[in-house]
Amino acid sequence: MTTRPPLAHLLGSQLRWLRTERELTLEEVALRCDSYRGVVRRIEHGEHDPSIETIVRVAAALEADPVHDVLVVIADDYPELFALLAGAA
Repeated sequence: MTTRPPLAHLLGSQLRWLRTERELTLEEVALRCDSYRGVVRRIEHGEHDPSIETIVRVAAALEADPVHDVLVVIADDYPELFALLAGAA
């Protein structure tokens, strides 16, 4: 049986990818979402399980849609997450 990466790691990787695509620094994202650079860094490295509110704030700071740009992308590894998102639509 293969193990899948922790959800926090996948979420962090996607947020880091969005940040670097937009050429933003950790400090810029932290300022935009009224947080701290260290918190954003911990989220990006999968060291923190952010609340939905935090995911939405960071996504807004990245000018990204929290569902389509963040959660749907990682749903391939987490079919139960995809099922939740599909049920919310």
